[in-house]
Amino acid sequence: MLSKIRKFLKNEQGATMIEYALLAALISIAAIAVLPDVRDGVSRTFTSVKGGMDQAAPAP
Repeated sequence: MLSKIRKFLKNEQGATMIEYALLAALISIAAIAVLPDVRDGVSRTFTSVKGGMDQAAPAP
């Protein structure tokens, strides 16, 4: 019985899985925090490109 308890305490598989889950959660939180800035930047870029294309394209 004592050997089973020692084996259980030395098992680190569950700890590794928890570490990966925490890492994934932190990456998700960071991505969510950055997405509004990225969205605004992409929106400004597309608006700028559209404005340039509207000026360069001849009217039909």
